[in-house]
Amino acid sequence: MAEVLADRHAGLFALVEPLAKRANEQPKTLSTEEENFALGEVVKAATEAFSSIEGARVEEKAPFLRDGKIVDDTFRGPKERLDKIIKGLSARADAYAHQKKLEARRKALEEEQKLRDEEERLRRLATFEADIGDTDAAEVHAEIAETVAFRASQAAETTTARAADLTRARSDTGMLATASDKWDFRVADWSKVDIAALRPYLTVDVLEKALRAHIRTHKGSMPIAGVEFVEMTKASFR
Repeated sequence: MAEVLADRHAGLFALVEPLAKRANEQPKTLSTEEENFALGEVVKAATEAFSSIEGARVEEKAPFLRDGKIVDDTFRGPKERLDKIIKGLSARADAYAHQKKLEARRKALEEEQKLRDEEERLRRLATFEADIGDTDAAEVHAEIAETVAFRASQAAETTTARAADLTRARSDTGMLATASDKWDFRVADWSKVDIAALRPYLTVDVLEKALRAHIRTHKGSMPIAGVEFVEMTKASFR
């Protein structure tokens, strides 16, 4: 197809090389109006050639875009319905998994507290038995207290366990149902957001976009530390 297009628009493509030759003949630095006008003629001719080539490209591509739109429109309806089904049901599953996770953590917290209380009771009992000379009973209760302490530490780990560990289940048919933890955010007041705290995560592209918006509004009248605003001059030819 590339060869067909190149042959079809050979006349347009042939404009490029002569213009490139004329461009290379222009002085690197302009010092007179004559030089500026001569350069302007090349710029105008190149601009016209560019517009013609771009117009041809758009015309050649139009049928493909129309066909692509037909394909997208044909598949869009069924896809949107399925996407709505997936998102709607997934939201219910998310809510169920979240509650299941919270309930597991709540029970683990209660279990930990219960075991800690039992551990403390056993240690007090062992201390009392040791004080009255019943060393055998004291040793037994001290050992049981250690076991209870270990179980309490296990319960404590469950209170901060991952959602995957707390929600995992498998059906009779072999389906695995699980979940994952994900942090998100809601902004209560944009005016109070600490931009400085986000600075390490702002890409250069985002910062440049913000700077250009600043320039459009304030020109060079409002300085920003670390930034030098420069007034540029852009030539044009008509």
